[in-house]
Amino acid sequence: MISNKYKEEIKFVTLSGPSGAGKTAFMKMLLAFSSFLTVESYTTRPKRKGEGEIGSKSEYSFISEDAFEELIRKEKFAWHIKYD
Repeated sequence: MISNKYKEEIKFVTLSGPSGAGKTAFMKMLLAFSSFLTVESYTTRPKRKGEGEIGSKSEYSFISEDAFEELIRKEKFAWHIKYD
């Protein structure tokens, strides 16, 4: 869902899909050949082995469901989605 707060202020491309679909690989390719910028991504999913350890590079900030809901309520996301 796109927040009304951001609708007219920015133009963006969102890559969305289930875990393992290739979003990160596609994003890296897109960034290498364009002037796109990235934004911070948040997830409520459990960390995978090695994620979040010192020296690891995670594509996400891991937060609780409650923290996610609070950020939605405060309209801190330009866009968000929940998967069942």
